[in-house]
Amino acid sequence: MKPVAAGASEGDVETQVVLPLLTRGEFLALDKVDVRSKEGISARDIGKGAKKKIGYIPDYCVYKRSLPVLIIEAKSPAGDVAQAYAEARLYAGEINRSFPTGVNPCSRVLATNGIDLFAGHWDAEPALITTIADLQVGAAPLDELILLCGNQTLQGISQPLSDLLRSSDFRRPFNRGAGQAQILSRIDPNTFAADLAPDPPPLFLVS
Repeated sequence: MKPVAAGASEGDVETQVVLPLLTRGEFLALDKVDVRSKEGISARDIGKGAKKKIGYIPDYCVYKRSLPVLIIEAKSPAGDVAQAYAEARLYAGEINRSFPTGVNPCSRVLATNGIDLFAGHWDAEPALITTIADLQVGAAPLDELILLCGNQTLQGISQPLSDLLRSSDFRRPFNRGAGQAQILSRIDPNTFAADLAPDPPPLFLVS
């Protein structure tokens, strides 16, 4: 994959590196509908003390089965990838705190400045540190990244968690109470309404 130029902006990194990396078939092969940008992501406070950030929003979040599973943070080439990775981890941790104990759907994080790339688990240091230029088809760094954050991996993360979070006692409204018997029961005419509504006028045939 081609890295961005040294003078590129963060927006260039997002459009030239991140989006192709996420969605192209030879890379992570994620469905575009599963990738949300900042406009569709909720803000969270991350960090503590002097390093606390209020209303932080990552650049992208990938959803599978309506669960957030991958956080992506992009920086310009002058940006610190390690810091971007740390911010993505903190955000993933805040998301996971809203789920029951032991359920951590937001389990993968990725950060890049268009030249270098860090990727790994939300609760650990990067499992993969590589360069964008090394993400070539058939190369080991890309294979590692696909195994870590690829479409099949994220599907596998979301499936059991989605089943676990699904309510076991959910019943549709027509299956509650008397159910079908009540739906099929006859409703008596409303006698009060009959007194209010005048009789329809007679019909006249015109010859």
